[in-house]
Amino acid sequence: MVRISPSDDGKMHVDVENKTYRQHLAVDILDRTLVISLKEETRKLGIFTFTGGLKSPALIVQLPAKLYEKIQILSDHGTITGERLESTEFLVETDNGSIDLSQINAGNFAVKSDNGAIKLTAVQAKDLRSES
Repeated sequence: MVRISPSDDGKMHVDVENKTYRQHLAVDILDRTLVISLKEETRKLGIFTFTGGLKSPALIVQLPAKLYEKIQILSDHGTITGERLESTEFLVETDNGSIDLSQINAGNFAVKSDNGAIKLTAVQAKDLRSES
């Protein structure tokens, strides 16, 4: 799960709920771009490879409230939720999971879920593309 929203104190916060020792969180700023990745080590048992645990991690991102040039959220598995965000370009994509966004203001806004529902509430966009 990925949850993104404005912070109450105007600072950036990144946290992981239900994190295991096999998961690695990296938070970097590259060319004025915030890059957050949560990856999990794979485990091999004979010819089988396993990832995941009993509980899925939840990546919680809080950003200062402002107009961003671009917000892009990509997830392989899990729900993506967000609220009260503004961006010139807003891109959200998950391979397997739902997308639930509310109070979003964007110029170009694209959401895609290969396998999951998309729910948009109180969204304003000049160009909106949605695919499920």
